[in-house]
Amino acid sequence: MIATKPASNDRAWDVQFEKTPDVQWLGSTAELNWVRDWTYDGLWSLNSDRWIQKHYVDPETVTAAWMAFEPHRFGDFAAHTFLLFAFEDGSTLALSIDARRLSPETSKSHRGWLRGRAIRGLLNGYELIYSWSTGRDHLLRRARFSERPFDLYRIQRSSDELADVLTELLDTTAKLSDRPVFYNMLLRNCTSELSKVFDLSWHYTDILTGYADKRYFNVGFAGEGTSFEEASKLADVTAIIRSMPAHSNEAFDAALIEHLLVRPFGADRYYTMQSSTE
Repeated sequence: MIATKPASNDRAWDVQFEKTPDVQWLGSTAELNWVRDWTYDGLWSLNSDRWIQKHYVDPETVTAAWMAFEPHRFGDFAAHTFLLFAFEDGSTLALSIDARRLSPETSKSHRGWLRGRAIRGLLNGYELIYSWSTGRDHLLRRARFSERPFDLYRIQRSSDELADVLTELLDTTAKLSDRPVFYNMLLRNCTSELSKVFDLSWHYTDILTGYADKRYFNVGFAGEGTSFEEASKLADVTAIIRSMPAHSNEAFDAALIEHLLVRPFGADRYYTMQSSTE
């Protein structure tokens, strides 16, 4: 039974999880190994599967961050959460805390009787992975490749606080490279891990993650606007991101950050600004 085996980074992983991220600190700068930078042509159409072996991150240069919510298709009670960071040089970096899946060829035989995803998520059926990717990869993978809608809520924390959080997330990435652990949908899932790193008290939405966006807005952690309804409208960005230029990370990041910064003024203004520069 998989529940009796120790966690490991050495398995036949699904291609999106085949690299184990690691971090070495060079003074105040992190050398982050294995950042995914895939590109996508459209629905289930992969253009390239490039990995960045060495990506340098200085947490002190982070300027803003967003919490993303991707509703699960099987019910309103569940959602996947991930982070997007923006930096002084205009670049972005995404972090998704995932249940690390095996390749389809080995999954059935390796998991044995733990066949349902919910059961595997409770009984050590998945390892935990901190998956890093460029903003272009991570957002367009959802907006174009799999057509899964998501919302982006601006995190209401200072740049100093965000730098501390990013440093802790990078340190955890390094620890998981040396000492892997199991994912657990009750104790160590995408939302509970992020709540802990931001020092938010435990809440039932750490398990029923589909309601976490409203909770985060109500406690003043994430979201813009005077009501949750307004914040949700501002956070609804999938269609706009799907149309952003994807020929380079620089072009995508420029369009993304411009929209996220002007978003409170409305999408119409964004499109007007974009049209005037073409």
